[in-house]
Amino acid sequence: MDNSMYSYVANNISGIAGIVKEYEAAVQAAATAEDVVVKESVILTSNEGSGTWGHWVAHNFPKIVLAARLLPDSKIAVPAGYANARSNFGALLAMSGLNPNRILYTNDKIVYRLDEAIFVDFLYHEKSIHPLSLDIFGEVASHLEEQTGNTTRKMYLSRTTPGKREIVNADQVGDILHGSGFRSVTLGAEPLATQVAYWQEATMVCSVLGSDLTNILFGNENCSVMAITPDWFFDIFFFDLAAAKGMVWNELYCGKMVQEKVPSHLSSFIVQEDALRNFIAACEAPILKETS
Repeated sequence: MDNSMYSYVANNISGIAGIVKEYEAAVQAAATAEDVVVKESVILTSNEGSGTWGHWVAHNFPKIVLAARLLPDSKIAVPAGYANARSNFGALLAMSGLNPNRILYTNDKIVYRLDEAIFVDFLYHEKSIHPLSLDIFGEVASHLEEQTGNTTRKMYLSRTTPGKREIVNADQVGDILHGSGFRSVTLGAEPLATQVAYWQEATMVCSVLGSDLTNILFGNENCSVMAITPDWFFDIFFFDLAAAKGMVWNELYCGKMVQEKVPSHLSSFIVQEDALRNFIAACEAPILKETS
């Protein structure tokens, strides 16, 4: 086993230990928490992985919408912070037509005693997102389109999570992309309608591999996605989303880690500038050929 594999295993053990502590804390909190009895059937919103935009949107949102339509007399349990109408996920729920009175706004300080709990799995088809999910996202996008003035149609997504998967030479990377006509946009800080509109208009999107790419689900077929990826980040989640949408997937692997973190996929890294220039040229070549 090489050093990278030791590191990978150690990171996972560390993650498991953290989960155990979270469960222990939850049990202690439940022992003294207020009880709420719910007589209606409740659809439970389980979450895979972390509480990122990617998991909540791609996994939880479509199954909530579909389950709510199939089980119209049930409530849907969603953490209050996510279901709040001022949050982007809450905006998604509102645009799906879900009646807010059907949401059970859960709080981790309260114990809920349910007469009937309904577990719904994620909507997959042959290990990728199900076409029914794509239909649901299409419905939402049709409600949320707005003009953003993004006339370049080439978008570079600036991350809003400092200290996590940072590009050490981000200024140089930004300069190279700007010189190729890309516009930097911090979409993670924008309202949902603006995020959707940018993706609806974009023909090329460049981003560090991560949850910012979840909005692929609102983009258009043949959009060129350019992922800048640390080569120790084992993830095909966003590739699967792009494939399901009929987009063109391009990936630049970067192998120089600067500061290792736990878990390792959060480590900072360097993007080789010449490699980035070649990457942009290769991604643009098919588009230039089409328009010539």
